[in-house]
Amino acid sequence: MSGLRVPAAKRGGALGERRPASTRRYAKAAAACLLLAAATALAACGSSEERGSGHAGVAEAESIEHEEEVAEKKQEAAEMAQEREEILSLESKKQEETAQANAARTEAAAAAKAKKKLEAAEKAAHKREKLAEERAKKIEQEAAKIHTTTTTSTQKSTGKVSPPSREVTTKAEGAHAAP
Repeated sequence: MSGLRVPAAKRGGALGERRPASTRRYAKAAAACLLLAAATALAACGSSEERGSGHAGVAEAESIEHEEEVAEKKQEAAEMAQEREEILSLESKKQEETAQANAARTEAAAAAKAKKKLEAAEKAAHKREKLAEERAKKIEQEAAKIHTTTTTSTQKSTGKVSPPSREVTTKAEGAHAAP
């Protein structure tokens, strides 16, 4: 591994996302140990003729290190993809819950508005009914007053008590007969 650090954004992660320092140290130490073990094994197992080709062992160790780095990057990419999926899932659930809460709130407001409207309509209908009853009573009282007045005046003039309908017809007949 080179001594240069690659920013998290170039590794495929978001800025600020890094593995813990202890994990990085262990990974570096493990890679160094594997490299040293591979180089030692190649040097010890080879014959005197093969020992002269030390460059092949170093190249193989570098390829092993490169493969480990590639595997680590793939693993990090897979972890980040899984985290993105989880975040998207949580966000969609949150949006759905918010939409349901908004719909419930809107529905409750509409129900309250309809209830108020219904109560106002019932109140107005009751008021109209009461006014109609009062008007009917007034008309009855006035009719009773007129009846009482006409009855008493008829009784005084004729001395007889006659029902109001006969009195009206009598007057009407008298009016027709006079011309």
